[in-house]
Amino acid sequence: MDSLLLNVEEVNTVMNASNMQGGTPGQQPGNPTFTLSDPNCLGALYAGEGPTYEDSDFDKLHYLTLAEPGDSNDHFVDEDVALFKSADKARAFVESQATQWGNCATQTITVTHQDNSTTLWHVGNLEGSPPKITQMDSQRNTKNWRCQRALSAVSNVVFDVNACGYNLSDEASQIADKMAAKLPT
Repeated sequence: MDSLLLNVEEVNTVMNASNMQGGTPGQQPGNPTFTLSDPNCLGALYAGEGPTYEDSDFDKLHYLTLAEPGDSNDHFVDEDVALFKSADKARAFVESQATQWGNCATQTITVTHQDNSTTLWHVGNLEGSPPKITQMDSQRNTKNWRCQRALSAVSNVVFDVNACGYNLSDEASQIADKMAAKLPT
């Protein structure tokens, strides 16, 4: 499954960056260290989180996060690939997330971090329809910091991507497509 993740050079190219570096790859859904004012919007804002995948019948999830070194990043990518028991289960997951993401559209969500600091996110409109959906989220009180979410089911695999940066357009969608292109035929 790790072979379906894009490498650092591929992500830098899509993100129009030059210094993004990969963190340690993981093999489990994330365990959120924050809370949301509407917990049902977790999947619309973040890729690969455990509560989103709970009860979805996935078998495995592998991920890699990438960003510039340090605390102030111009780009951030979380690319996840989830293997499901069947193509029907993968598509059903994207369909259920499309409903959730659609219900979150146009909301402002407060994210409360462990240190009690908060960030405000405006959730954009749902774009596309299963088997591939995208959504653009904008962080309030920043200079156009945005994240595009992409979720795509191809066969029994779901590509779950969060791509963030300034003046972003469709980078998460591009990453999901490039990951899907690596699937053996």
